[in-house]
Amino acid sequence: GRLPEDELFVNACGFSGHGVMQAPMAGLLTAEEVLDGAAHSADIAALRIDRLRGAQVRVESMVL
Repeated sequence: GRLPEDELFVNACGFSGHGVMQAPMAGLLTAEEVLDGAAHSADIAALRIDRLRGAQVRVESMVL
């Protein structure tokens, strides 16, 4: 998603080893952010950089 400090910067990183599998959807969501101003194919609110700023860390329970 976009950085609050710079609305022209769209962040799409942090995929670890799953980047190749997630690349098609990440590309689509990034394009939506750039072209439409918001992603609409999936809810990316939980993935935004702001979640790390206020100790809003989410525990992932589906890790293999």
